[in-house]
Order: sequence, then structure tokens, then C-alpha cells
Amino acid sequence: MMEWGSYGNAEYWIIGSDKTAAKNLTDLNCQRRKERDQMRLEDCEWKHGPNGDHGFESYRLIGEESIRTNQPSGSAGLNGDRGWGFHYFTSSIPIGLTDYFPYIEPWQEQKLAFHEYFHAFQHSFIETEDYDKRDKLLGPVWFNEGGAEYMAHIGFKKSFDEGILSTPIKEDTTNPYDFKDAMRNKLEYAKMSKKEVCPNLDIGDMSYQNDCNGASYDLGTWAHILLESKTTMPNLLVDKFYPILEENGWEEAFNKTYGISPKEFYSEFDQFINQSTDDQLKLLDKIFENYNLN
Repeated sequence: MMEWGSYGNAEYWIIGSDKTAAKNLTDLNCQRRKERDQMRLEDCEWKHGPNGDHGFESYRLIGEESIRTNQPSGSAGLNGDRGWGFHYFTSSIPIGLTDYFPYIEPWQEQKLAFHEYFHAFQHSFIETEDYDKRDKLLGPVWFNEGGAEYMAHIGFKKSFDEGILSTPIKEDTTNPYDFKDAMRNKLEYAKMSKKEVCPNLDIGDMSYQNDCNGASYDLGTWAHILLESKTTMPNLLVDKFYPILEENGWEEAFNKTYGISPKEFYSEFDQFINQSTDDQLKLLDKIFENYNLN
């Protein structure tokens, strides 16, 4: 990956809405898994069938349902096995790069690739194959997903500033990517969800099962903005936190990186999220300065 370097081999499977095409991809995928002694053929076919967990059929159905109902939706994930020795991504149809929904900005799909690859970066610093230990080291949802979302936008913005990437514009229907606008939208959605859906739920208590209507991603993004705005150093996650994570554990690595305990930070963030939007957005100037963004 051009932003964070290569952290191992990767497979990125994109599943459209067509049943025959999805079946062909399943056959190809399962043959690869069998040849590499990673899964039995029947187990792989079951995983990608209608009853499997995070299999190809589940991703195909997301696209099919979006098109059928004219309600855009998408999903992607790092869904492999640590023992396979490579990063394994799966995605539903990238609707922003299709003509089905002309009002969905194409840049959202490009940014998603950065988000998912940052998960590969995160996992590359965790050597243990014990699932429970890995899950604990990744930390709370706000930190893990918010960190991936925050760094995805940072990396995406840098790629534009440096002329590495450009994004297509659907004429008269979408807008070009703007980092500050994206962060404002995240902040406003997160504050609305926090107020209306989970007013008494701290970010530290959010989980994948109880994520405040998805706001944990956006609240987590702004939690990382708040953390990094306190320093002149960029890339704290990349250069400091993850290199010391497995040796220290999540809480101690957090403390050593940010100079504050998670509990103390949660109290600070609760106060921050209730400030005015204009005051909160001022932190972006510090982020631009730290990362030398345009």
C-alpha cells in the first residue's frame, strides 16, 4: 500500500450482485483455499453459501438488495484467518463506482480501500494467533475502527495533495473529496446519534453489537483527532502505538503513546463532544499542520 508500505500478501475479493458471477468467484476462491491447504473444499463452499458467516453470498445479497430497493448499502471487511499468512479482504459491490446510485460520491469507495488496508496494518503488529488475545489487543471499537477511518482519511488526503490519486466526479450529482467537509459530516452525524440514540453510552463501552447506530466509527475518528491535536507529532498510531502494542497490551500502549489513561481520556472526550461544532472543527487546523496537508 502506497501510504503505509507492504505488510504481507493480500487478496481483495469484490462481490457483485450477479449470482452466476458470484458462484464463479466462489469456485475460484475455494480452489485456492484447497490447493493451499487452508480450508476443505466443502467447508469453503459452506462459508460462501447462504448460511456462511461473512461469505461471498452475504456480500452479494447486500448489493442485490441495494439495487432492488434503490437503497444504497455496502460492506467490506478483513475476514481471513491469521494462520493463512496473508491479508484476506471481502467487499460487496462498490456502489459509488457504479451508475446505480449517481449521487454516491466515488471517493467513498476509494477511501474504503485505505480503511480496510489500515486494518491489515493494525493486525500485522499482533503475532499471536489466539483469537481472544488478538481481539483484546485491538482495543475498543472506537479505537480500532475509528483509527482505521481516521488514518484512511489522512492517507487519502495525502494521496490527493501529492497527486498520486484523483477521483472521478459524476457530473452534476457528486462533489469532489474535501477532508474538512468529510470530518464535519462525521462530527455532525456522530453528535446527532450520540444525542438521540445513545446519550448515556460512553465510547469505551461501545461494541460491534452496540455501536450507537454506527456512530462509533465517527466518534472514534474524532477521538483520534482530539488525541493527535495535543501533539506536534503526526502518525502516532503508525510510529508509536502499534509498534509497542503486543509487548505492553492495549491500555499500557495507549498510556505510553498519549500520556493519559483510557479512563481519563473518556472523561475528556465526553466534555469535548458537547462543545460547539465550530470549536471542535478548529482542531482540524492542528491536524493539517501536523501532517502538512494542503
